Amino acid sequence: MNIDSFILIIEQALYVLILVTNKLTIQFPNYALIDAVRITNFAGQEIYNARDAENPLTLDLSGYADGPYLIELTNASETYQERIVKISAN
Repeated sequence: MNIDSFILIIEQALYVLILVTNKLTIQFPNYALIDAVRITNFAGQEIYNARDAENPLTLDLSGYADGPYLIELTNASETYQERIVKISAN
C-alpha cells in the first residue's frame, strides 16, 4: 500500500455519515434563528422547504423514501449544507 492509498482510507474514515430513520433534529449554535431549511433529493427535487423555523427544529422524515438527501440550512450569516441518508427503521 502506498501513502496515497493510506491517506484516502483515513479521509474516508473521517467522513461523517448522518443516518436518519424517522426524526431529524437540527440546532444552530447559540439558538440562532433558522431562517430557512431546504431538503432536496439527489435528483435535485425539493421535498421540504420552511422559513423562520424553530431552533432546535425536529423534522419527521418517516414518510420519505430511503436514500440520500441534501439539507441546506440558512441563518442570518451563513448557509450550511449537510448530506443525510434516510434508512428504514427495520
